[in-house]
Amino acid sequence: QRLEHEAEADRFSLIAQAENLAVDVCEAYLNSYQAQQLLELTMKHVEDHEAVMEDVKKLISNGFANEADLAQVSARLANAKASLASAKGNQMDARAQFLRVVGSEPNALINPIPDEALLPNSLEAALDWAQQSHPQLHSAQADVFAAQQEVKANKAGYYPRISLEGY
Repeated sequence: QRLEHEAEADRFSLIAQAENLAVDVCEAYLNSYQAQQLLELTMKHVEDHEAVMEDVKKLISNGFANEADLAQVSARLANAKASLASAKGNQMDARAQFLRVVGSEPNALINPIPDEALLPNSLEAALDWAQQSHPQLHSAQADVFAAQQEVKANKAGYYPRISLEGY
């Protein structure tokens, strides 16, 4: 029985590894999607600040704005460009994580929509489901059973032996 429990523990351990890999893939996908969305938003932000900069320059040339206005817009544009550089770095990190986990580049990612029918109705239901179905918990339980069987087998040698012989 000990070997059966050890095999069962190994089986659940493999299932847990597969589920952990699936979680890693989901995380890489979501990180890549989010980084791409943030990069696009930041690029639009820079474009908007560049348009404002051109507008302020036109206002200055027509005498309706001063150099302080230009300095303020320039500072905001510089901040937006710094945010863009950061967003590009984050997007490159997310792409590298995706490539490492999935083995291909993240192309044409779409916003995932969860199937609400598959989600638990409450926190308690989620916790109950996790406790009943998590493979690492099953693996640990099988390891405990295997250890109990090993202890039982090891103790067997310490019990007294009785032999009966008849004439």
